[in-house]
Amino acid sequence: AKVMVTLGTSPFFNIHIDPSNFFKASLNDAVYLTGGSTVSYSSQWYHVALVRSSGTYMFFVNGTMIATTTSQGSLNVSSSQLYLGRYGVSGYPFGGYLDDFRITKYARYTANFTPPTSALPLA
Repeated sequence: AKVMVTLGTSPFFNIHIDPSNFFKASLNDAVYLTGGSTVSYSSQWYHVALVRSSGTYMFFVNGTMIATTTSQGSLNVSSSQLYLGRYGVSGYPFGGYLDDFRITKYARYTANFTPPTSALPLA
């Protein structure tokens, strides 16, 4: 497994690359958002975003919405732990690089967009 980001154990979400080399987002271990093109492992960067707005989850890869679903119950993770580069307590390390990871309080993207090409501002 090539898991990138996992938040919590239950309820939870994670973003990973599935065995068929597609990006996939899992919500509460039951809802899966997947699609787009297969992932290339030849020194290519990807911009990946999982967004929640008004009860709808949207999954973007390189600025293109590849999947969407309506909310599947509560995703209150106030007491959960955040894991970057592995799948929760089970491990499964991610063999790549993560850069400019962020969590915001509002839906940053709700339609297709052009991913940033420069570093995020420091302030």
